[in-house]
Amino acid sequence: MKENYLKNLSDNTGLLTLCIVLFAAAVTAACLVFPVETQITNFSLVMPERNAWRLTPFARVLINNAIIFTCSLLMIRLCNKFSLIRNRTIFPALFFLLFEGSNPGLTTELNTGNLLVFIFILSLFVLYSSYQYPEPQKFAFGISLMTSVGALLWPPYLFFLPVFWIGTFLMRAFTFKSFLASLMGIVTTIWVIFCLHWITELKLYPQNVWDMISGIDIVKPDRLDIIQTLWLVFTALIGILTIIGNLYRHYNDKTRVRASNGFINVVLICSLAAAALHFSEADTYMPILNACIALQCAHYFTHSKTRISIILFYIVIFLYLILFIWSLFQHSASGAI
Repeated sequence: MKENYLKNLSDNTGLLTLCIVLFAAAVTAACLVFPVETQITNFSLVMPERNAWRLTPFARVLINNAIIFTCSLLMIRLCNKFSLIRNRTIFPALFFLLFEGSNPGLTTELNTGNLLVFIFILSLFVLYSSYQYPEPQKFAFGISLMTSVGALLWPPYLFFLPVFWIGTFLMRAFTFKSFLASLMGIVTTIWVIFCLHWITELKLYPQNVWDMISGIDIVKPDRLDIIQTLWLVFTALIGILTIIGNLYRHYNDKTRVRASNGFINVVLICSLAAAALHFSEADTYMPILNACIALQCAHYFTHSKTRISIILFYIVIFLYLILFIWSLFQHSASGAI
């Protein structure tokens, strides 16, 4: 019974329903405790400041969490479509909702990072479809196009394009033609944006980009947010543990699964480094980091059969629950003073 405990739990649709209900409850509690932000940093080339979006706070929160929910379902579809995990599992959605829902900074406002993780997951569908494909140029072009669109929302996202080049190499789809197609995706996005700017007078906001470039610095210890730092540290530790655990099963997986896990590990490390270095905007990098670790956790726990794995499964849930409650009490106390 213990050997199949996590496997049976991973295919329990009732558990997924419970997770969605708890996620909605966590978002509601966070919105009641955390103040609505009126001025939020925005480094997009094509989007004005959030107070110019003409969206009510409720609408922004609703759209943001609808995106999170959609991403969680897409991750289940991703694993099933490409057989990334040998069994049907809801764990990608469970862990993604846990990581996102426990961090009020990701759920109480329309977070740019959640828009980016949606683009990132769609890019994974394209990337994994390119596996050993004889003419991968169209996939490389599509990935580059989506990455460029993400960079319009958040310029540093463009640095993930070389990471996707590594992904195409791991998928055995990297060729000189696919590399040129990837560059064409960037050129196409730039061409379309400037055509829209000249023809339809689409307003651009280059000052947002300049503010981002001039404002990047490495955070000093006396400026660290304790709870945010703990979120990042716990997430990094869980990521490292699941990577190590999955390496033990590396040669038992199919070649495509090994390639996809390798790519997710690369993205995990890059997003973790970006969040640590650009700590003031860590909330923007966290959703992609959460998605990567949710996929690794799903792969690890779905195939685990030991008592230690079961204990670790509940420890992860307990840690993030504690962080969530701690953040609520901290803001409640600061608001009461």
